[in-house]
Amino acid sequence: MDKLQTKQELLAKLTALTSVPDDNNIYLKEKVKKALLKSPELLYAFHNLDLEDTELFNPDGTINYDGDWTMYYGEEGNIHPHFYLPNTQDKVRHHLCFKTEFTDIPKYNQIMCYMNVTFLVMVDVRDAIDPLTGITRHDLIGSIIRDRFNWSNIFGAHCNIVSDKESFTDSNYIIRTIVLEQETTNNITGIRNGKRQVINKQPWTS
Repeated sequence: MDKLQTKQELLAKLTALTSVPDDNNIYLKEKVKKALLKSPELLYAFHNLDLEDTELFNPDGTINYDGDWTMYYGEEGNIHPHFYLPNTQDKVRHHLCFKTEFTDIPKYNQIMCYMNVTFLVMVDVRDAIDPLTGITRHDLIGSIIRDRFNWSNIFGAHCNIVSDKESFTDSNYIIRTIVLEQETTNNITGIRNGKRQVINKQPWTS
């Protein structure tokens, strides 16, 4: 394994994980993030009034494609690249969490694996129905996810929804859980001696 010399080299190596398929979890979560943040329909469905009038729409009602839509992402936003249950809040906020998982496919194929992306939609019951469309908000967000991802090749090959279920956590949130599945390669690339290589048949020591 290459020996890093500087902090800049270290950060460059780690940052590159979002754009190369060396670690499937990081790489695919970045793809999900970018796809979600390109969807004005989804951002509207969050009903985040702090951002809707400043970042999502212009004063004349047109969509503000120059707005900072990344503000919808992260701990203070609506989109989260991990699962968690928010505390009860005085202010209404809806959440979309997602996670990635990988399992071996049958017949001992070490090159390929099943990839699952699970979306957890959590809608505050105090704002459960979108007033302008009349659609229940968790179903609206679920439909937008299905339209964006189902049978798409966003991850390099076709993926499809294998589960779509409604549930609840307590008296505060309505839940919709959507699971996408795709057959993908099993983390078979990496950096060795300064070059990206297929590494599944190359033993190495740290």
